Amino acid sequence: MGKLSSSFHLPSTLTLGPEPTGAVRTLKRRILSVLVVLSISASLFFLTPKALRKPSFSSTKFFRLSHSLGPVVIKPVEIQYDPRLFGLDAPVEWYKASLASAIAWTNPLRWPILLTSSRLLRATKPLSLRVFPRVIQLDSHAPSSSDLIFGMATTAQRASVLSELWPVWLGAKDDEGEAPLAVVVLPQEDHDGGAQSAANVLSEKLRTERGLENVLLTTSWLGQSARYELRYFGMLRDMNEAARQADREPLWYIVGDDDTLWTDERMLRRELSKYDPSQSWFLGASSEGISQIQQFGNMAFGGAGIIISRGLCKEMLKIHADCVEQTKDVFGGDEMYSLW
Repeated sequence: MGKLSSSFHLPSTLTLGPEPTGAVRTLKRRILSVLVVLSISASLFFLTPKALRKPSFSSTKFFRLSHSLGPVVIKPVEIQYDPRLFGLDAPVEWYKASLASAIAWTNPLRWPILLTSSRLLRATKPLSLRVFPRVIQLDSHAPSSSDLIFGMATTAQRASVLSELWPVWLGAKDDEGEAPLAVVVLPQEDHDGGAQSAANVLSEKLRTERGLENVLLTTSWLGQSARYELRYFGMLRDMNEAARQADREPLWYIVGDDDTLWTDERMLRRELSKYDPSQSWFLGASSEGISQIQQFGNMAFGGAGIIISRGLCKEMLKIHADCVEQTKDVFGGDEMYSLW
C-alpha cells in the first residue's frame, strides 16, 4: 500500500478572492434595506382599498364628516365700506396655502380623515378675511326699531314654522332696547278653541321659543268670512289699530308675506333714513319683466315687501273702506295695493 502525502492542494480553478471589506458589507446592507422598504410600500399600496387611495377632499366620507371642527380658522377683519374696493370688477383675494400634497397616495393627509385630527389641525393656520363692518353704522336721523311696524297675513300652522326666522328682524332692538311692533292677522278659526286655540299656542311659542314679545295675533276687521287676499289688503287698518293700542306712532308701515325675509334690520333703517316719513312714500321694487308689468301693472308680485310712510298711511286710511269695497273681487292682495 502506497504512502499518503502529508500536503493537500486545492485545484487552481477554485482559488478564493480576498475577503470583502467593511464598507462593501455596509453598502450591501443598505441596498437590501431599500429593496425591503420598497417591497413593503408597494405591497401596502396595492393591498390598500381603492377608496382609501382617493383624495379625501373628493370622497363622500370627507363631506359626511365636514360638520365637525373645520381645518381653517376664519377671523373677519372689519373695514369701512368703499365702493371702489368691492363690486363685480374688484379683485378677488384667494387663500393659496395648500394643506396637503397634490399626489393623493403619497400623503396621508389626503386620505379620508376626521377634521378634528391632530395631524390636520397642526397644519392649519388662521385665515383673515376682509369684510364689511358687521354692525351697520346709522345716521342720527335714521328711524329706530320702535318706529317700524311689520304686518303679515297667514295661518297659525304656517307661522309656527316660518316664525323661526322672524327674530332676525322682529327681535332686533335699538339703543333704547325697543323692538319693532308686528301684527299677524290670522283666520278666525285659529282663534277658536279658547285657551287651547291655535292662536294661543302660537303666541306662547313666539314668546318662549322665539323671544318675541311685540307680536300681536289678531283677526281682520273685515270679519271671519274675509278671504286671505282681503285680510292682506285690510291689514293696514289692523296695523294702525295695533299701534294705537301699544301707544306707538310708527313712522313706517311694512307689509309682507310670512315668508318674506328682511335680511338686516339696520340696513332697512339706513335705507329708510333717506326719506321723510311725513311725506307720502310707497316704497318697493318691481320684481317682474316689462311684459308682466305692461299686462298687470307695476306692483310687488308674489307678496314682496311694501313699505308705506306714516304720511301716506294717514291718507290711505281716509278712503280705506271704500277701496276695500271697490277691490274686493281683485285676485291678489298685492294687486289691490297697486290699484288703491
